[in-house]
Amino acid sequence: MKDRFDLESDINNCWNLVDDILFLAGILEKDYVAREDMVKMLEGLALVYNRKFHSLEDTFKQVLSLDQYYKSDDSSNDIFEQYSEMEQDINNTE
Repeated sequence: MKDRFDLESDINNCWNLVDDILFLAGILEKDYVAREDMVKMLEGLALVYNRKFHSLEDTFKQVLSLDQYYKSDDSSNDIFEQYSEMEQDINNTE
């Protein structure tokens, strides 16, 4: 089971998208790149980040399931209800 540190790592990995886009922009500035090659690079980048974001989503779900306030039943998984429960617990401990 993944934890919050894995979640942080996955989030940081997704920020690499910005660097990768800037890297491709640098290639375009310096060298002539055929349109077909650029399309292939962008499609490859899209596939890589599609996988990274799916991994991030999976990690998020695993970490969320570790939360004591998480409810797997979507009908009762209202964020405001969860917040109220958390607030009550905090107030009861003070």
